[in-house]
Amino acid sequence: MSHDLSLAHSHAFQLSRDLMLPVIVFEVDGEYGALPSEEIDAGDDLEIIHEYIPWELIEPPLVVSLGRSRMPLASRRPQGRLRRG
Repeated sequence: MSHDLSLAHSHAFQLSRDLMLPVIVFEVDGEYGALPSEEIDAGDDLEIIHEYIPWELIEPPLVVSLGRSRMPLASRRPQGRLRRG
């Protein structure tokens, strides 16, 4: 638990991406925490601040148009070695 809301958001974001599970930021008695959504029961006395859902956090790869073909930027690496001489 933390008194710093930005720290709770940071931990929840990272936990969600690491576990690939929805994670909720909540407040109880003026302190903030983060738990996977499946661990929070409906009867818990807490105020939900935000829910991080990992599959909504992941952005699609950057695609670059190369003439008529489209390929992800990561696959545009040069093949082989350059020869000097």
